[in-house]
Amino acid sequence: MRYIASLAIVLFVATAGQAGLEYSGADLSVGGAGTMTIAAKDGATTLWELDVVRAAAGGTKFLRFVDASGYNYSPTSSLGDGMWIVQKSGISTMTSWTEIEKSASRYVFEAAHTEGSFSVVTRFTINMSDASGTSWTATNTITNISATATKPYNLMDWRLGLAAGTGYHGADGYVLDGTSGMADRYQNNGTDVGPWLVNENVDRNATGLVTTDTLHGRATVLDNAASQGLGMTAGLIFEAGSSTIAYYPADSIGNADNNGTYASMFIAGAPREFIGASRTEHVALNPGESYVGTFYLNSNIVVPEPATMGLLGLGLMGLVLRRKR
Repeated sequence: MRYIASLAIVLFVATAGQAGLEYSGADLSVGGAGTMTIAAKDGATTLWELDVVRAAAGGTKFLRFVDASGYNYSPTSSLGDGMWIVQKSGISTMTSWTEIEKSASRYVFEAAHTEGSFSVVTRFTINMSDASGTSWTATNTITNISATATKPYNLMDWRLGLAAGTGYHGADGYVLDGTSGMADRYQNNGTDVGPWLVNENVDRNATGLVTTDTLHGRATVLDNAASQGLGMTAGLIFEAGSSTIAYYPADSIGNADNNGTYASMFIAGAPREFIGASRTEHVALNPGESYVGTFYLNSNIVVPEPATMGLLGLGLMGLVLRRKR
């Protein structure tokens, strides 16, 4: 019995507590340009890897994201902005960059810059995956640092950009087929020959936008020849969004399109000067007044349930008991 108890302890230790984030590459906290790789590990298995790039001048970018398949879902050249943008694209100079937490559970950093009459502080939280999936979050805190009431402009924009291969962009190379409002949209003239299925509520150029809903969108890897040829994981989902609702202004909400030039596809929420989750938040901020917007990027990459490993452990114990008899 002692032997069995010891084996049970060994099995428990071997199958528990091994999931977490690991870090390699540059130490971004020391300043200057550099690339740090975050790997989500489940024992010896790498669930995903993310390259976080801190530019010498400008924002922080997520320029490589691979899952267990090894495929890089981040566009490698689409305007140079990477996979998930919350800070405004094209920032010339950061006023501060602070690493807040670097642990097995999460990586948290905060980047600040000044944009016209506003200071903007963006906090990213890159969480480890769990049994329910993978969830990253961000907040934008904008503060009016001028002496007059001013409307913020383009400070709550976000974009999810994804690699899409070549040859799947339809006749014009850009427009997604179908309507907004979370209806199914495909990359190639209404057919599912491209690797992505898109559902979104951001596109000002498409009919069907639900103006009472928030700006959000989802991209799913289809199981077809295109995704198989690229080495993608069929059924993989990325979903991004923000707290801003889509009702105003109707002609300047956002966009969802292919980009044939850069072999990518994007879903972008761009509320322009509107920032909030209710009509009353479409207002100028007074001097010293702040507003906090929230953002997320989720995927269905999960850490396997511990119960699976527990069943394996019980099976091994059963074999030991049988052999001892």
